[in-house]
Amino acid sequence: MIRLRLNTPEFVQSHDTSYPAAESYHFEPLDETVPVYVEPFRIVQEITIPMSPEIAALAGEPDARLTIEGTLEYQACDDEICYLPVDVPVSWEFEWRPLVRN
Repeated sequence: MIRLRLNTPEFVQSHDTSYPAAESYHFEPLDETVPVYVEPFRIVQEITIPMSPEIAALAGEPDARLTIEGTLEYQACDDEICYLPVDVPVSWEFEWRPLVRN
């Protein structure tokens, strides 16, 4: 199990999260087949910040930054045991840049 949940400011539009295709794995201790990721992979979460006068004003402030926070939820398993699910806080900080018009 893996899931990315973002807590975005109201003006940020969050799009569907894109996960790679998982492989099927038969977990013998529980006689259960589950989707797994064996190799390194990438989760893609696109966001859109629509331009408005209010957002342009935010971007124009000195040293303006936007922080997007969220949680990565996952459960790891090996061939003998599935570990307890974990929630890991994640965040990204973006530097605002004013819109340049020609």
